Amino acid sequence: MTLRFLRSTLAAAAATAALLLVTAGPARAHGAVDITVHSDGTGSLWATVRWVDGHPVSEKLTALVTATGPAGRVGPAPMRAVAGQPGVISYGDQLTAGTWQVAVDVATPAIGRCEATIPVGGGAPPAEIRCPADQPSPPAAAPPASNGGPTGAVIAAIAAAALAVAGAVLWWRRRSR
Repeated sequence: MTLRFLRSTLAAAAATAALLLVTAGPARAHGAVDITVHSDGTGSLWATVRWVDGHPVSEKLTALVTATGPAGRVGPAPMRAVAGQPGVISYGDQLTAGTWQVAVDVATPAIGRCEATIPVGGGAPPAEIRCPADQPSPPAAAPPASNGGPTGAVIAAIAAAALAVAGAVLWWRRRSR
């Protein structure tokens, strides 16, 4: 092995470890999300998304709403961020009068789902249905199966081991000269 090869290997291992640390991101710091579905009783629908530690989600949210009611099926339709209100997303249209089965699915920055029965019209009161991340809403979809691939921790451990081996070889070669 040449010294140039060892330096290149060491640099690649360091870059890999740095990339893994940088991509961990805020979502991993907070964990899962709690979703609360809200309705004003007249057809407006919005959701509040908070990290399980109680902080509002300030990252960009990607979410869809699907609703089934007397007028048929709505969606999946995108929910849009409400300006000036971190973690609040809204459905851009109105639900018609009747009882609706609503599902809000959040895809980023963390995965979450909330299913709720929402009455609309006829003097229906405002509704607020909270779905904590640790208690999926019935009948919540089963979590996706692991693809068997390595996790971030496994990749970080491999990168750290490669870094240690490259450093040890470099030290041994310099010492033996």
